[in-house]
Amino acid sequence: MRDRHADVLRDLLDHLAPRDRQAVRSAADRLVEALRPHGGVRDSTVLVGYGGGKDSNYTVAFVRAVQLFAARRDGARSPSAARPTATRACRGP
Repeated sequence: MRDRHADVLRDLLDHLAPRDRQAVRSAADRLVEALRPHGGVRDSTVLVGYGGGKDSNYTVAFVRAVQLFAARRDGARSPSAARPTATRACRGP
């Protein structure tokens, strides 16, 4: 993972609630294992519904952290499409 992705992951984890940080790690581990038979993280797409409210923004931030953590675990390159929204959601207006 490039340093930029490590920085984004660190920022996201810093802004998530402590129990959600552990949930990110757990979800990422499960995601890596679930995707392994299908080509791993690098060849997969995960779709998350987004409605634009505060809960959806938190969900995007959480899922982006899962994505980055899973990519780091799987050795895959992380796409950056969700990064700007997820970062804004964690930092607030």
